[in-house]
Amino acid sequence: MLEQQGRLEEAEPLLREALDGRRAVLGQHRDTLSSLDHLAKFLKKQGRLDEAEPLFRETFEGNRSILGEEHSETLTSAENLALLLKDQMRLKEAEPFLRPWGSTTCRHWLAQGRLHEAEPLLREALEGRRAALGKHHPDTLIDVNTLAGLLQRQGCYQEAEALFREALEGNRAMLGEHHPHTLIAIGNLAGLLRAQRRLQEAEPLLRDVLEGCRVHLGELHPKTLARIYGLAQHLEETGQFDEAEQLFREELAKCRATLGAQHPDTVSSVTNLTRFLLERGKMSELTDLLEDQPGQRDPEIYELIARIRRLNAESAGHVSGS
Repeated sequence: MLEQQGRLEEAEPLLREALDGRRAVLGQHRDTLSSLDHLAKFLKKQGRLDEAEPLFRETFEGNRSILGEEHSETLTSAENLALLLKDQMRLKEAEPFLRPWGSTTCRHWLAQGRLHEAEPLLREALEGRRAALGKHHPDTLIDVNTLAGLLQRQGCYQEAEALFREALEGNRAMLGEHHPHTLIAIGNLAGLLRAQRRLQEAEPLLRDVLEGCRVHLGELHPKTLARIYGLAQHLEETGQFDEAEQLFREELAKCRATLGAQHPDTVSSVTNLTRFLLERGKMSELTDLLEDQPGQRDPEIYELIARIRRLNAESAGHVSGS
């Protein structure tokens, strides 16, 4: 109440008294850390940064010890300390508190869809990373990529593309063409281009990612299978049906080989190829495919098999009748 009324000289001794009392009675307790945080923020608002710093540090260390590094209160206290150090232009000292804690918070907010809250923190973390580590450091490139993804989700495609390209070129320069981080960067840029329906520009990137996964992860790795499906889907969208079908069949065969016929991913692959063949009117091949899939099926597939059999019977009847 006194603080809200601007009666700071009266408020400060009460805040210190509350903190001392909790230290004496509770020790390193969450309530003690709350009082520490309150007093630190109080001092910072008055520009007394040197006095606030040890309190912010103690709050952070206490939260990390009691609650763990991933707890929201630990993340918040790390950010508070980082921001104070940044206000003092101590960017190199602030950097460890922006990474990993600041980026973890950003990922948490991104997962919750809190894009407008995550963006300024992520921009600040990236600025600190570039200043402290350089633009091609792996940690810097991770944050470049994360900010680009956030901007894509917000529809800011032009800035997102520039950042995705920066991340890609940096990873190529530092890690090589087929490093996993480089492959992720290529895939992210391809995804952005596809989101803008720039399909011709995206296709060579999708092919590069798939080739890199084949070489460095192996033909049967889950990420390789996902890239096979992604390229097949792209080729179908662009009317390259023969190659798309080959890739849909390749993905299904490898799912069966690695996961078994009744695994949900295999069943999903069957469904994808079923839809593709049905839309192409390849009824004979479709019947063979579905009858070759034992065990678990989507209920709609049973109905589809029956419909195809009826159509085939009707077609045979018309031929014999003529």
